[in-house]
Amino acid sequence: MGDDFLKAFGDEIRRLRCHNVLSIAGLAEKSGCSTGYIELIEKGSCNPNLKTILALSYALDHRLQVLFESVEKTI
Repeated sequence: MGDDFLKAFGDEIRRLRCHNVLSIAGLAEKSGCSTGYIELIEKGSCNPNLKTILALSYALDHRLQVLFESVEKTI
């Protein structure tokens, strides 16, 4: 389930980023993450910590609870 969750989380971050018309660089700037790290998250290749998840949630103007609920629905 862990890998499925990371993939679903990455897909949701990508979907929200595109919905907000943000490039990877734009999301990186707003969240304080590097572009390479955003790419890894979107691919589901890494396990971001809670601080990073919260920063992404704020940068995407999406409540953390709703973000996790959206991910949970897809796995």
